[in-house]
Amino acid sequence: MHTWSSVSQHPFLTEPNHHQSQPADVGGEDPQPGPSRRFESPVKLLLTGSQTAIVRACRMGGVLIALLAVIAAGISACSGGGENGGAATAASPTLRSITIDPIAPTIANSTTVQLTATGHFSDNSVKNLTSSVQWSSDDDLTASVSNDATSKGLVSGLSVSSATITAKRGKIFGTSLVTVTSTTLNPIGGITISPANPSIAQGTTVQLTATGHFQDGSAQDLTTASTWSSSDNINVPVSDAAGTKGLVTGAGPSTAMITADDAGITGSTTATVTVTSATLQSITVDPVNPSIAKGLTVQLTATGHFSDNTTQNITTLVNWTTADPATAQVSNVAGSQGLVTGKGVSTATITATLSGQSGSTDVSVTPAVLRSINVAPSDSTIAKGTTVQLSATGNLSDGTTEDLTGTAAWDTSDGSTAHVSNAAGSQGLVTGTSVGGPATITATSGAISGTATVTVSAATLSSITITPVDQSIAKGTTLQLTAIGTFNDSSTQDLTTFVSWSSDHNEFAQVSNTVGSQGLVTGTGQGGPVTITATSGGTSGRTTVTVSAATLSSIAITPADQSIAKGTTLQLTATGTFSDTNTQDLTTLASWSSNLSGTAPVSNAVGTQGLVTGVVEGGPATVTATVGTVSGNTTVTVTALTLDFIEVLPHDPTISKGTTIPLTAIAHYVGGSTQDITASVTWTSSNRQVAHVVSSHSHTNGRLKANKSGTAIITATLGSQSGTTTVTVP
Repeated sequence: MHTWSSVSQHPFLTEPNHHQSQPADVGGEDPQPGPSRRFESPVKLLLTGSQTAIVRACRMGGVLIALLAVIAAGISACSGGGENGGAATAASPTLRSITIDPIAPTIANSTTVQLTATGHFSDNSVKNLTSSVQWSSDDDLTASVSNDATSKGLVSGLSVSSATITAKRGKIFGTSLVTVTSTTLNPIGGITISPANPSIAQGTTVQLTATGHFQDGSAQDLTTASTWSSSDNINVPVSDAAGTKGLVTGAGPSTAMITADDAGITGSTTATVTVTSATLQSITVDPVNPSIAKGLTVQLTATGHFSDNTTQNITTLVNWTTADPATAQVSNVAGSQGLVTGKGVSTATITATLSGQSGSTDVSVTPAVLRSINVAPSDSTIAKGTTVQLSATGNLSDGTTEDLTGTAAWDTSDGSTAHVSNAAGSQGLVTGTSVGGPATITATSGAISGTATVTVSAATLSSITITPVDQSIAKGTTLQLTAIGTFNDSSTQDLTTFVSWSSDHNEFAQVSNTVGSQGLVTGTGQGGPVTITATSGGTSGRTTVTVSAATLSSIAITPADQSIAKGTTLQLTATGTFSDTNTQDLTTLASWSSNLSGTAPVSNAVGTQGLVTGVVEGGPATVTATVGTVSGNTTVTVTALTLDFIEVLPHDPTISKGTTIPLTAIAHYVGGSTQDITASVTWTSSNRQVAHVVSSHSHTNGRLKANKSGTAIITATLGSQSGTTTVTVP
């Protein structure tokens, strides 16, 4: 039994631990891990209303971890299959922790050990991060760790002691304690080679492994630490090159003694490898005629059948080809040979060829399947009698997303507190019916679900502010207004879709109350200023709009001439310049088009006008925005970059109550390139009463307002990736 106390600050871990990573929502500087240090980073409990904090003791990778879950967030803190474990239900998969394997290895001096970094995400998924993390050692004189591209995570024991090895990505890190001993090999059978005395056909290979057996009873893989040699380098050569050590090639019929020598610990051993003159007769490929969804993979295996009736796995020796790369691609890259990725819905023949022989199988690629659903905003607090519109975004197996708001089945865990609509035109609209919560709101499509929480407060509306204030627009154009309500507890809420809109001069400017376009002002005639009013109950807010007779002269699209990664988006803005030199945002008014809609389509849908999606690698695509007879254009090129993680800037800011700051979301891609995706991500706040982040309009996307004292975690989400920053309001 592990007893933990729920207090404002609690040591994250009360026992020494060498295999632990900092949780994403822990503030403060990174703890300095070490062989005998404690982790002293505080866990901050954010309790508002009826939220409940639970500190759970669980095991991840066999190591005791203390994790915090705030029930209002609907998140189970323990992920994976450990004690008290459960599936994490967050708005999108977020990197929560990094574990390193093997756990606390012990190696002999002058030997090496390969460490692997595994990322654990909020949706219970895992990912090998060995090649993308930054490795470091707290004692390079004891054990150094490589950051070279070909040997990342390889630890070399240099002197007898212990060193903490750290793998870090962003603010998340994991550690492993490596102990270097002075133990020596057993005098008899100190090193063994496996497989023992193999026989292979000419033209094929076999990977040998050297294992050291020490006097303290431990065993260690010495393959990469050994020096390999062959008694017949012509017919049976063995590789001693980094990355392929111990790989024997059958160049000609012969028998050779293969030696693995580790001078660093004074030991060597030999194995006999026989290369036969058997010839390859046929190749079979397994599995037979597999089916995969678009975006998913299947590993194929090639088996060679030889003239002496033997068989051999030749997956890494054959040349893999596909009859239709647009349907299915197959890898010849070392380490992933035979791995097929579904690219398009159809059937492609995959062939393995070696020495004039070939075998094949047909891979059927079916439409992309739904893997997860993100519900946003993930956590909301609304006043009784008000509403919040939730959206459901499906993440598909091919990396694309789909808006499921109107097709998902919506449900609530507490209908007496928060009711959610399934009616056509208002699906996902949550109404606060009584003070309480948090209520868990679920969006389900098939067997896949996503959740968010809604808490209903007793706050009453004090005032309504309409933005932007006192605008001028040209006749025939539009302007989107936003109504922000301020409540008696100092919290704020977007009431744009909840209030009743009115204009005092419809002949000059009309404002919409239609679902989907509430607050949209249209300039119907020259005149003004026109007073636009937003009313809820007995509370109102006002602004003015003047309509001019100016004519549109030109349209500029920003940002200009961009490159985006496949599977990501780019929000474009169309700005019109009029005959009176005034400018106006025409993004929602323009008609958008792309000359390469299969590569980079652009949206005309309400709420996402001007949003470009990178579908396939190619371009540049010319994207055009047109109003009447006036057009503007820019280019968008789609690259093959893969999104690795999202960074939110500034890191953990402290801002004063009532002020606003801009947040920036930076995409970091595999390979090191970056992209500003501030206008494309969905922003959410873990505590809107403390800090409200605007996510509804491209020109204010990411602007954060501090409402009251406290701490809030701000999340930027794009597809299945997200990044966070913690905002503190003194």
